[in-house]
Amino acid sequence: MRNIPPDLDKKEIDIKLFSQVPYKQLIKYNVIPIEENDFNVIIVFEDPLDMEAQDVMQRLFPKKPIKIAISKPKLIHKHLQAIEINENVKKFNNIGEYLKFLENLV
Repeated sequence: MRNIPPDLDKKEIDIKLFSQVPYKQLIKYNVIPIEENDFNVIIVFEDPLDMEAQDVMQRLFPKKPIKIAISKPKLIHKHLQAIEINENVKKFNNIGEYLKFLENLV
């Protein structure tokens, strides 16, 4: 059976699952945990042969084996950025407050 890569543009990413992994780790290994079921955690990898990334992700989800899915690096990075921005905006009352916060960082 072939493993068909998930379409990240159509797949709803489980934010609760996503938030269990430090954002720095997600960026470092360019991975996104997208789904958890009774049997495993599905994680999208840029490089399915990156054993270090697999080991790190497995340690973060010790109770279930990880299932590897593959996607293009640019697509994973795009979604990591979008999710992080969305989560940051939620911390503010509105998008204006968030933009003001960003301006003060510069």
